[in-house]
Amino acid sequence: MIETGENKISKADGEYEHAVFDALMNFQAIEELLKDCILVSYQILSKTTPEGVEFHPSKKDIKDIKSRLGLGGLISRFEMVTPYKDICVKLRAATKTRNELAHTAAANYLKFPVSSSGADQILAKASDFNDAAVSANSLFYELSEVFEKIMEVHGKTV
Repeated sequence: MIETGENKISKADGEYEHAVFDALMNFQAIEELLKDCILVSYQILSKTTPEGVEFHPSKKDIKDIKSRLGLGGLISRFEMVTPYKDICVKLRAATKTRNELAHTAAANYLKFPVSSSGADQILAKASDFNDAAVSANSLFYELSEVFEKIMEVHGKTV
């Protein structure tokens, strides 16, 4: 089958949309899991702090974690309560791509020219976002392992 300019543009559009969605889905899963890691860590700290030390996050702190903070803010909160700093470094390195996906990927898509060269640009960017999705998926599974370790502590101490 001979690929026409219209077919190429349509194929590029589909690949871009898929890549953006896949990457965003993985980053959203990371954010939700980070919330769980933080909240369970807070429970552990609230229940196990020694006498003379208090740890009781406010309702506002909990609400911020559940509904207001983005990936960067969640990473900062998690860094304060975890010994797993290496995952925080990796997550922080991914925030630039996540922010591009969340804030400008759709608008930038509309700026690509509707042409064969525009399709090539879209395909190149889709490839970048596919790589980001794979990386985010790997980070999600690494964070899942950290969450399992936190839950082991939670089950033993709280």
